[in-house]
Amino acid sequence: MAQDILRLLDDLEPMVRKAFLAAINDIKSEAQMAVIIAAIQRKDLTAALAALNLDASFFQPLDDALRGAYLQGGVNALAGLPVLPDPFPGGAWLCGLMAATHAPNPSSKGKARD
Repeated sequence: MAQDILRLLDDLEPMVRKAFLAAINDIKSEAQMAVIIAAIQRKDLTAALAALNLDASFFQPLDDALRGAYLQGGVNALAGLPVLPDPFPGGAWLCGLMAATHAPNPSSKGKARD
């Protein structure tokens, strides 16, 4: 199990890293960086955040990559679980029987409903 987790991390880390760097590249520009650095040096967090002009859409690729990694981790974890036997082995037979007993009555065609 530990080897599976390490392999999964090796597979997913580059995708998440690439998405994070893409989000950061979308945010920064040379002009903004100077304003941000000056605000940080002044310890003015409000000005630094305003200069960043963050928008949730900037991090959409990162959100997608993290969601994909989370789902892949879940699939991987479930794949390692033993298969549980069907607690109702006659379930398919019962569904078929119920469908057959609820079939439309051919003699009721053309009659008005109440």
